[in-house]
Amino acid sequence: KRIHLQPNPTLGIIDCYPVKINKEIKGAIVIPLKTRHNATIVEVVAPVCLRDYFQLHDGDEVTCELV
Repeated sequence: KRIHLQPNPTLGIIDCYPVKINKEIKGAIVIPLKTRHNATIVEVVAPVCLRDYFQLHDGDEVTCELV
C-alpha cells in the first residue's frame, strides 16, 4: 500500500511503500518525486542501521517484500 507524504514544500512529495527487509526488519522504500538519482537507485529506510545490522557492504543485496 502506497503512503503519499509531503513533509514540507521544499522537499516535495514522497511516496513510501512499507516493506520487510530480509524477512526480519520493518522498513520502507522511499521514492521522492524530486530526486537526483536515476531509476536504478532505491532508498530504503528502517529503524536500525541496515549496514550494521546485516553487516552489509557496497554492492551487497537485500530483499524487500512489500507488506
